[in-house]
Amino acid sequence: METCYRLSFEAHFRPVTIYPWVDGNGRTTRLLMNIIQRQLGFIPSIVTKEGKGEYIQTLIDSREQEDSTIIQDVMLAQHITNLESRILQYQQSINDTVNNESDTATRLINFIMAHPEYTYDEYAKALNIGRATVARHIKKLNGTIIKRIGSDKDGHWEFIKEQ
Repeated sequence: METCYRLSFEAHFRPVTIYPWVDGNGRTTRLLMNIIQRQLGFIPSIVTKEGKGEYIQTLIDSREQEDSTIIQDVMLAQHITNLESRILQYQQSINDTVNNESDTATRLINFIMAHPEYTYDEYAKALNIGRATVARHIKKLNGTIIKRIGSDKDGHWEFIKEQ
């Protein structure tokens, strides 16, 4: 896999070095690099704002030393760093979602205690969440923590006492 990424970095580096101006075709050659990566089934590489200075300096160093492995090494290191960063962001978003779901369930349980006669729509409005979210949480709670007494329209919720 590393060899294939290096190939795509080389496909980016070669055209960028023959261009007569300092700035002009980096985006185009990075697009070429990303097309190769996508064709190989890989995650495309990006050059972030934070990594752009190092990227440009490495392009210059690679040109001057006529050694494309310099840019390849930096591009590979930046790609790995970007992937690790994205994984951490994803994990944090999952944790936030789990915490938010738990928080919503706790808020709903507390609200059911205070207002057992409310309908799904009233819980949703009071908690500023969607009716479907209320229904999903109540479905999980129903029969284990709470039970419905009476009809959906005129009934109320009661908490199940532990035996």
